[in-house]
Amino acid sequence: MTLPTAIKAMKGTLRPCRVKKNEPKPQGELIATKPPKSLSKRGQELWQYALEQMPPHVITAVDGALFERWCTLQDQFLDIAKVVQSGNLLDENGGMSGALRAELQLNSSIITIEKELGFTPASRTKISANISSDGGSNNVFSEFD
Repeated sequence: MTLPTAIKAMKGTLRPCRVKKNEPKPQGELIATKPPKSLSKRGQELWQYALEQMPPHVITAVDGALFERWCTLQDQFLDIAKVVQSGNLLDENGGMSGALRAELQLNSSIITIEKELGFTPASRTKISANISSDGGSNNVFSEFD
């Protein structure tokens, strides 16, 4: 699988001889967007909080749907976690309760998305925002503009 040029640049593995001449470039930072109306109130708060905490130039508008999914799943996880914390661990047959099963599935999905968006310490070590000293982004595609 060939990685996009921007990913290679963030990882520090980009070599000029391997730059694709006509590769599309995502436009627009996600930071400038408001939370989608489809999110619950808490989901919208999660959206704002996460965007305020993440480094600039890491995700773009094209990542919005994945980021929205993270907010939705995180919101659901917080609801289910309250049910599980209240002691609802086993069903009437002694097996794992539906709430606990849902919590584990949500947790797994959230972790996967967090890795993709660079929300974990390990995933952040694999990327670099490539910000210049004047605060702007060093655009690896600027020679094509």
